[in-house]
Amino acid sequence: MTTIVAVIEEGVGTWIGADSLVTSGHQRAGQCDKWVRGKGFAIGVSGHLFTIDLLRHSVRSFRANMDAHEVWDTVQRLSFKAGHMASNKEGDPSWRDIGMVWATKKHVWSYSGSGGACVFKAGILASVGSGSNYAEGAWVALEGVGLEYKPRLLRCLKAALSWDTASGGPIFLERL
Repeated sequence: MTTIVAVIEEGVGTWIGADSLVTSGHQRAGQCDKWVRGKGFAIGVSGHLFTIDLLRHSVRSFRANMDAHEVWDTVQRLSFKAGHMASNKEGDPSWRDIGMVWATKKHVWSYSGSGGACVFKAGILASVGSGSNYAEGAWVALEGVGLEYKPRLLRCLKAALSWDTASGGPIFLERL
């Protein structure tokens, strides 16, 4: 799995970060960049490598000014065209085995596998993946200790990598 994080720092921009470990079942299978960056936006993905590769090759299908529904609809359309169908049990909503974070300089949304979007205000950490609870817990625990956003976010990712066996590898962290 993975740990993907994003947070808006008021007046500064949005910080994005992730681990880089790729797992297949319970096996460590290598490393990859889990953020796809476009002009004025970035998409972080937890789940199948297929989705990361698909978004990386289709980055021109997205625009920084898209709303939350347009982003998810574009992911659905691209996945469908590539033959990657959402699972759907009768009576249940369709489901993709991914977690996703959309980030621009002023907006951060996270998505569940059903496409439900959560909007995050400045200062609130968005996180998806198997290490997300550890990163979120560390973010809250470090509130008020005087750390700037970058070192605070780095500590959150290190906490996730320390406790989540499916997160690991070099840490990626940058500001949009």
